Amino acid sequence: RPLLARQNWMLQCRSLLERNSDLMLQLVSCRWRPAASGDSAEIRFDTQQSFEHQLRASAPADALIGKLLDDQFVIVSQNKKHLSEKWVRSHDDDTSFLWTAFLSTPVPLHSYDELGEALQHCVREIERSRMMCSRIGGRSLTADESVVVKDLIRALRNKEFYLEFQPQFDSHTATIVGAEALLRWLHPELGMVPPTAFIRDAEMAGLIRTLGSWALRETLRVWHILNDRGINIRMAVNVSFPEVADPDYADKVLDLLDETGVPAASLELELTETAMMLDASVSLNNLNRLKLAGVRIVLDDFGTGFSSLSHLSDLPITGIKLDRAFVTPLNHDDENSAQRHIVATMLDLSKRLKLETTAEGIEDQSCLEVIHSLGCDRVQGYFYAQPMSVDKLIERACVQESVLVDYASGQQSLF
Repeated sequence: RPLLARQNWMLQCRSLLERNSDLMLQLVSCRWRPAASGDSAEIRFDTQQSFEHQLRASAPADALIGKLLDDQFVIVSQNKKHLSEKWVRSHDDDTSFLWTAFLSTPVPLHSYDELGEALQHCVREIERSRMMCSRIGGRSLTADESVVVKDLIRALRNKEFYLEFQPQFDSHTATIVGAEALLRWLHPELGMVPPTAFIRDAEMAGLIRTLGSWALRETLRVWHILNDRGINIRMAVNVSFPEVADPDYADKVLDLLDETGVPAASLELELTETAMMLDASVSLNNLNRLKLAGVRIVLDDFGTGFSSLSHLSDLPITGIKLDRAFVTPLNHDDENSAQRHIVATMLDLSKRLKLETTAEGIEDQSCLEVIHSLGCDRVQGYFYAQPMSVDKLIERACVQESVLVDYASGQQSLF
């Protein structure tokens, strides 16, 4: 039986539902595992062919099978009993098979109008299953969280999300060299909702990749707005585990850079160590490809992970970002504090490994003086600038006012 392309499958599904309103829908997602010999295109193609062969051979006899994405397939059938069984082997523990399969619970499908909602339900269920297998979010959603999930879906449809940008400054030249894109949610009743209040729910709901994709595209659009005004800076975007664990993530980012005409060196991806190391074979492969293409990869919240130092030389990164928990308390009056020695050691180690360093959480003059004296490359924080709109970012970049003092020469710099 053929695996129908998305549009062809939808047309045949519509036709089938006009004749039969008692069908079941199920989503099958496949996690590709790179072979020990590498993840070449040939191996990937053979693995996909093998999985698709098993899918066709094992599906119910009456199944209409569609291929939505390279790793996502949809089934409609009357045979609820068959779909309720583990009819596709997952091969979780058998590394001779280069895939792991995830099946959603089959859901009733009575009309074509129900298709979109049914597919969304199945995608969210599989995303939660994949995250639980990777040791993230190993629990069910509470009733309150389910309400939040429905709110997120509505917000996506109504375009309630927007970005603000926090400038990043070169600590030596005092110029704006970058801006971190920060996701915001303008809720119709609650007002502005910060990402700490909804990102975890978006991950649990399987919506984070949709949000991440939108944020990346919007950030690249803003890069063009700035570039057209003669402002050439690097744009930083935060990336979550489900995004970078997508086997096609590197392709998607590189295709989007090519489509939008943004140089790879103008994009910076910020990831935590957890995001890099869970499902590591896929994540690190994606990051290696992006780094080779020229995209900057920054280890965010550096110093908070127990194994950050041990992984520092192995991870495909170009820089680190010191967590605000280490930076904000710095005080020039306490030269022998443990906090200052820790930061100095991290900066020295990063310099030896030729990694660019950024300090976040600069909130007062005293903290600035210490981090400047320790030789950090870039700084950001409320002492310089709070997150702002694109228009404010343009205005700030065009008026390079400074409060940074050149301590070597004693001269005041513009910032």
